[in-house]
Amino acid sequence: MTIDDAVFATGLLVSHGATTRLHAVAHGLYDQFIRDAGGISVATDLPATWASEDVVTVEGMWTGESIRDAHVVDLIAPISLPARLGDGIDPDIVPAGRLARNEILAPAVHSLTQELSDETLLFYCAYKMTDGWIGIACVTDPAPVEHALRPILGDALAVVKVEWTPHDIRLIDASFEYDFSDGLVSIGKFMHPAGHFTAHALVRIITPEMASTLSPVDPNAIILTSWIQKA
Repeated sequence: MTIDDAVFATGLLVSHGATTRLHAVAHGLYDQFIRDAGGISVATDLPATWASEDVVTVEGMWTGESIRDAHVVDLIAPISLPARLGDGIDPDIVPAGRLARNEILAPAVHSLTQELSDETLLFYCAYKMTDGWIGIACVTDPAPVEHALRPILGDALAVVKVEWTPHDIRLIDASFEYDFSDGLVSIGKFMHPAGHFTAHALVRIITPEMASTLSPVDPNAIILTSWIQKA
């Protein structure tokens, strides 16, 4: 994001002498991540009389360090953690069969998932339905996974193919570790309700450098959430 871009952010306005700062707030786990990171805040040129315990959304021009010409606008929902498999599963990937948990996580299944190359199998997990357990495999190439796991799990196995690769995931990790870690609040990897294994990152702001570094990555391989966003 370049200097003098119009931006907005949602948070708590707190007066620090002559400066009013907007402190980030979030829904659910992201709020905990923000607190654990020591908070995220940005200076604004709003008068101190705007300081409040109410959550507000501020819009203005981004200087690279602060929001100037700031004004309060209609509230935009605080940032929230993207949906994960534990939040519910997409019915389209639910297989017909069910097994017991110890069958879905049997030693033979564990051994085979360890043997399958990460270039083929990105992630395997057990998921509890109301009437039993299923196994979900997120893969780049279904054939080897089907050959290895289908004979054991039968129709209790869901195989979900994605177009991104382990290289995309590794590039995401390397980018945040070396290039712009100061802007990173949280990063993790989760299985999406549709069975996609993706990286989730929460950042203070998406800078041009960040966008450029991540540009070779399949955009579906990462869910990138920014506190300060373009208006």
